[in-house]
Amino acid sequence: MPPDLQGIIITLCVGLGVFLFILVTVILFVWVLPRAPNDDPESKLAGSTTDENLSKLAKVAPKSCLREWWATQKEKMKLTEHDTNFVCAICLDPIAESASIHALKCNHVFHDQCLEEWFLHFHFTCPLCHAAFYDADA
Repeated sequence: MPPDLQGIIITLCVGLGVFLFILVTVILFVWVLPRAPNDDPESKLAGSTTDENLSKLAKVAPKSCLREWWATQKEKMKLTEHDTNFVCAICLDPIAESASIHALKCNHVFHDQCLEEWFLHFHFTCPLCHAAFYDADA
């Protein structure tokens, strides 16, 4: 192999090695290394009792009866009485008209116990559309 070609190959290999090293380093810092503990949303709720955490949920998604909530919403949404088949996306069971629910800002509704369990496991977005309903930093 001519010396010029050998030098070019060595230069390319060294350059590729440096590029791969930088790429792996960036991936480690961005995706693999854990966040600082004070940035963790779980740490915002972890120090509180269950009742305190549920009161935080009640501020952003108060409990109500499905029948009462639906009476106020169907006019806003211009829907009919026939649009009353609600299913909880967490447990996949139908929601009875007399059931206690939490309604989110995105107008998705869930059984009260289902959303409370969801929230207490540090899920702060709607299970259906993933819209944030609670800001742990606020």
